Amino acid sequence: MTSARYVDPSPAETLSTAAPDMAEARAAAAVNFVELFRDFGAYVPGLLRRLGVAEREVEDVAQDVFTVIHRQLPGFRGDSTLKTWVCGVTLRVARSHLRLARVRKLFLGEPPIEPSQPAPQFESALLAERVRMLQRALDELSHEQRRVFVLYELEELSMHEIARVLGCPEKTAYTRLHAARQKVERLLRRRVALGGES
Repeated sequence: MTSARYVDPSPAETLSTAAPDMAEARAAAAVNFVELFRDFGAYVPGLLRRLGVAEREVEDVAQDVFTVIHRQLPGFRGDSTLKTWVCGVTLRVARSHLRLARVRKLFLGEPPIEPSQPAPQFESALLAERVRMLQRALDELSHEQRRVFVLYELEELSMHEIARVLGCPEKTAYTRLHAARQKVERLLRRRVALGGES
């Protein structure tokens, strides 16, 4: 009876057989990133504007978001929807950017960054004015309230998804949303009573 002997493959053989798998995985991730960018390329800058990133910085911050997404995409496990995951990445990058902008202003005396204005793509002047009023009202909210309000009311995520993205209990997210709604409603009523001026 002949006994079979185990032969340890050489490192070169191991690399040559593993390389196609790694190359295929990289190619699949690249294709997924291209599809993701196509699906969310316009969405991310809009979300950044609604979160308070200055218009002149939206493009750079969006690039940062997609750099993080590209780096982290292979680790996406599918525990949430892709939109929720992209929102979470966008939210964290925006939060970091806004924090850095405040520090630069405070310690370096840089001029304050003006809040972003909605893109001038609206045909109706009345609609454009209402959007500006909402943007001004959003600028008055705390960061925590603004995030919940934008993700729930404008991005239409579920409260469960929002709590997961923000890393807080759902009840906390609901409390922030309630406070944000009250404040936005009060601010909008005041602005309407003043004829759109703040």
